[in-house]
Amino acid sequence: MLGRVSEALHNAADLIAPPATRLVDFQFHWKLIQNFYVSENVSTKVHVENTKIPLHLHQMLQFLVEEEAECGDILGPCINDLMDSKLGIASCLTSLAEADQPPGLRGIVLVWYNSLLRRVKHAPIHEVAFYRPIQKLLILCNNNPASPTEKEEVELLLTLCGLVRKQPDLVKLFLSKNYEEDICPFIVKGSLMEKPERNTLFEYDDLPKPFRLISLVSQPEARKSDQKECVENESISSTFDDEEQKNNSGSYEDDRFLLIDLLLSYLASADNHIVLRACEGIMIVTSLPDDTIAHLIANTSSVCAYLVDKLIDKYKALPENTDPCDLDQLNITWGYASQEFADKCVKSIGLRESTSFLSWLDYCDTLAKECHALLAIHLARTLRWHFFVAELELGLENGQNATLVTTVIGKCLKAIDSVEILNEISKWLVGDCNNVTMRPLTPILQTLIENCLEGEIDLCLETLRLFEVMLEKVSEHILHCLVLGFLEGRGYHAPIRASNNFEDEERERLNAQTLRQERESNRQTMKRVCEGHIDSNFAIPCEGSHSNNQITVDNNIHKVINSFLLLLPRNLLSDPAGLGYEQYMQDANRHYLRWLEATSGFNWPTRATWHDPSTSSTHSCDSRPEADLHMHSSPSSDHQKHPTADIKYTMPLNKNVEQISLLHSNSCYKCNKLENNCTDFKRHNSPSADDANKPDNLDDISDRKVEIDCKNSLESHSFHQPLVLNQRDRSSLSEMAEDEELTFDEGPFLKMLFKLLLNMPSQPYQINLQLTAIFSKLAMMPHPYLHEYLLNPVLPTGKNVTTLFKTLQKLSKIFMAQIPKVKKFSTIIEETRQRLLGDESIEDGDKSDPLFESLIVVEEFCKELAAIYFVKYHHSSQLHS
Repeated sequence: MLGRVSEALHNAADLIAPPATRLVDFQFHWKLIQNFYVSENVSTKVHVENTKIPLHLHQMLQFLVEEEAECGDILGPCINDLMDSKLGIASCLTSLAEADQPPGLRGIVLVWYNSLLRRVKHAPIHEVAFYRPIQKLLILCNNNPASPTEKEEVELLLTLCGLVRKQPDLVKLFLSKNYEEDICPFIVKGSLMEKPERNTLFEYDDLPKPFRLISLVSQPEARKSDQKECVENESISSTFDDEEQKNNSGSYEDDRFLLIDLLLSYLASADNHIVLRACEGIMIVTSLPDDTIAHLIANTSSVCAYLVDKLIDKYKALPENTDPCDLDQLNITWGYASQEFADKCVKSIGLRESTSFLSWLDYCDTLAKECHALLAIHLARTLRWHFFVAELELGLENGQNATLVTTVIGKCLKAIDSVEILNEISKWLVGDCNNVTMRPLTPILQTLIENCLEGEIDLCLETLRLFEVMLEKVSEHILHCLVLGFLEGRGYHAPIRASNNFEDEERERLNAQTLRQERESNRQTMKRVCEGHIDSNFAIPCEGSHSNNQITVDNNIHKVINSFLLLLPRNLLSDPAGLGYEQYMQDANRHYLRWLEATSGFNWPTRATWHDPSTSSTHSCDSRPEADLHMHSSPSSDHQKHPTADIKYTMPLNKNVEQISLLHSNSCYKCNKLENNCTDFKRHNSPSADDANKPDNLDDISDRKVEIDCKNSLESHSFHQPLVLNQRDRSSLSEMAEDEELTFDEGPFLKMLFKLLLNMPSQPYQINLQLTAIFSKLAMMPHPYLHEYLLNPVLPTGKNVTTLFKTLQKLSKIFMAQIPKVKKFSTIIEETRQRLLGDESIEDGDKSDPLFESLIVVEEFCKELAAIYFVKYHHSSQLHS
């Protein structure tokens, strides 16, 4: 009964005074906030949480959210009141937050703005009456570092960054030209906000058209060889035409990006959570797809320089007694730090500093991968010159704690995945010129090689680990400048030298044939080619060159494997059976597949071939190897070009080919100038009956080993059989090719490796193990020249050409000369093998002997090389089967 009466009274009251609308309630709560400051309580020290101001602001926000849910895309009366410049709600709230009265109001206002931007889809961010107060509030907060409202400030900045990422046109709201005059004095003028000086680090190639409006600079000058300090960057400004200056009025030059400047100031916060949120904001803003915005950030903001400077500070904070192993084993991401790891950092020296350094390095790497391409190049070049050159390289050259510096370089190279940063690091390490024979060593590479050869044990070990990391990054530029660039042209290969038993047998067979039999054999071979019994791509085996790096003779694979397995004398083997290389096949197969995948996009040759310099029409036919071979044809009839004249053969050519052809032509026909005397060719190719019975002035026809038909060789370009030489001719060719053999240079990197390999008996076990690991990775690469140079024991080379197999042979001789002199050496070999490969510790100083340890390492290394060769042969056979 009473409920019905109450309901009736309520309905009557509504008829007399209807309920207030949402707009009226919105204005009512705002007036209550204003009345609070009119009252006398404003001068008291009551905290804002003890007042009703947070409740009124919350109700106003709820009205705005409900209104948007009802009206949709249409702006309601409450949001219009908020944008009304006459009421000035947003401006008034910013002024109250600036005064922070009552205490704590600034944080409440920041949270209110943040919630409004997040919850209201159509927030009036474009309206002057709304974004101007937000700009002023942000700058005022930034002018008070380490304030109690840091969390609320950075959260509001992060929200604004998200809005800019969704609507890139909002960038113009946060440019310096849109600041009010009364706001500009509050902008921090510190080092973080200063415009970076234009220098030679920030040149961009192939810039889009809008970027032509902004001045660019040239590339950095090369460092002088004797200079040990980083070169200063020079500023160079470019000029523009009148039309470009007119178009420049719409660009962002001379502007500043407020969000970036504000976010940088929070990177120095003592609260790690604040730093992480600021890092997220920077990553969001720098990932904007607009090229003009990216160029604006690069030119007018110090974001890249500040990030690199912060990395340098963290690097300098590393203690000198930091354990390089601890630093190398850390795997840290920039946004993760568990409590368990923090407790571990307390117990280890330098672990906390190492964690801070690597986490910031990972952030720079992540930022380079996520940000705009122009900013990535900007950051990479800044990182190269300010950190790697100015800090790491100079620290390594000065020799101060070089072991730790080398470890830091290796860890940086291992941890970085950004393509732009890796490109800059590779250019810093090995140079940016692809022609390795025409440029000197980079200072850093020269220092690293010297440290391997002359440095201490720990420094040598860390440097070898750095080289291993350089190979593991699978950078085409690094591999080319370190190794592959020196093997181009196959200068390690002997010009003409027997390479296998197949060629020896072929030579003996051809030398035993008479001229008539040889011609008959050639005729039968060409007949089979014409009839299709032989593939048109058939190539005569020559000097160890195999198509696609594939072994063409089945028993050669066994010869190569046995060459490695039986390299050491049997009485020095810890495994006399010479078996056990099968245990390396699984790992070799896995790593080789990874190398194939990683290098699939490289511009590497597929086979070891020779470049034929005689393809030019200006060369005489007698300067080609084809001139040393002949076909059966009637002297009286004109020679017709054979259908197989276009067959391509692999045959070693060099600069002495013309001399070789002339030598054999003279030995058969006494022709001093074949190209200039055609009558001599006819006279010698059409002998009379009387002349046929006369012996040759040089050799009797029955003893002649080489027969050359000059007429056919001048008219024909077909190559029908390998070159067959007399013993005296081979000795002459060896003398002629000696000068060319001396010119081969395997490069400083391989020279250093071969020297260390030869010194294995006197080196510690760890260095020898690291050295063989580098050789294994090189041998694993699917490059035909490198495969031939490292894994072909029967490769014909000059006397002064150093190869892996030759070095291992010299090492075997050293073992043969020194180990048998030791009493009970067989027992020591077995004990050493058990200690190194068994369960015993290898750190026992009383039992360690570098001579016997190196013997075990070499023995296992030979097994690994045999397994690598077998795996590569197996894959090649499957590919071409």
